[in-house]
Amino acid sequence: MVGLVHCVAREGTAGYIGALLPQLEERDEDNEQVRPTGFHLIHLPFADDIRKLNYEPSVDPSVAQVDAAKSLILKLRAKQFNSNLVENPQVLQFNKTLEAIALEKDRIEETEDSTKPDVGSMNKRAGKEMSQFNNVAFPAGYNIPEECKKPDYKRVITLVQNRQREGTLSKVNVADLKLYCKGVRLKVPANAKKSRVG
Repeated sequence: MVGLVHCVAREGTAGYIGALLPQLEERDEDNEQVRPTGFHLIHLPFADDIRKLNYEPSVDPSVAQVDAAKSLILKLRAKQFNSNLVENPQVLQFNKTLEAIALEKDRIEETEDSTKPDVGSMNKRAGKEMSQFNNVAFPAGYNIPEECKKPDYKRVITLVQNRQREGTLSKVNVADLKLYCKGVRLKVPANAKKSRVG
């Protein structure tokens, strides 16, 4: 049995229909509460929220590719890993900055980011497996799909600079203009129009 509700998460937001699924309290053999009583709120979609997705048929990997991936994963698997031991580098840096300001230190200590992968250690442990996987998954002559290729920032920056010198900047298409802005790290407002380019 479920209860149907109209749920509004915050004031001023659109509501949705939900189902309240009751949950009974559970206790273990020592009479300690394992799970409290309460409800699970399940979001029920509207009819137009449900869409049929058309997936492109994908190519199944060969046995050699699967074996190469398995051996790579096994080599890179951490034997003992506890996510609680990995500290947030931004919080650490904030605390170091706060400490430096409070103690009027001349310089702020840099914190080591332990979330970044240790590439040297990975190459040492699984370098052979990585190259073997690359050779099996991407054999010689493999064509990388266009959507996977890195954007050609150099070409676009040169194109835009040449067009600017020639006074024909308005002839550059929007996609290239966006790529140029990304390449030179220029923030563009979301409502920017191509007609404003001079």
